Amino acid sequence: MTFISESFETFEAFSDAQRVVRLRECQKIQQQVIECQRLEEEERTRQLEQAERAKRLEKESSTSYWWGKRKMAKKDSEQVAVGSLITRTNESATNPLHGNNNSSSLDCSKISLDDVWACRALSLKCGNELIELKDCGKRITAEINDSRSTTNHCCTEEREILRLCVSRNAAALESRLKRRQDATKK
Repeated sequence: MTFISESFETFEAFSDAQRVVRLRECQKIQQQVIECQRLEEEERTRQLEQAERAKRLEKESSTSYWWGKRKMAKKDSEQVAVGSLITRTNESATNPLHGNNNSSSLDCSKISLDDVWACRALSLKCGNELIELKDCGKRITAEINDSRSTTNHCCTEEREILRLCVSRNAAALESRLKRRQDATKK
């Protein structure tokens, strides 16, 4: 082995180690996205339950009115409304879906699956493909803002090119890492 090939091997091993570190960070972002999706689903479920409770209370209060119990129903309705307001205020202070300024909490308004793909793309030398996808997105946004546009293009081709690049480069990285691991065992 020559000095140049040894240097290249050392540099390649260093680069691959850096890629692995970056990909671990991408996994953290992916876990955050999954947590945000779970929180959003919980929020939707809570809102549906609250709407059903409000409908039921409305029905009960209209029934109570006809039976001369309007005051009782109104009092219950006010209690639920105040309780709902308190709950929403407390949630906006603690629920990461509301994007509070607490740096230790998760801000779901600023994270998406696109961030995971961008992280992977940059970690695996697919920056050019990512830029092409970003440019496509900008073109589509401009076309949507132009009311005369009838384009129905969603950057499908660019997304597929990015996906293939990430998959190909991840497989190559995995292969190199396995080759090095096998070489150290010998």
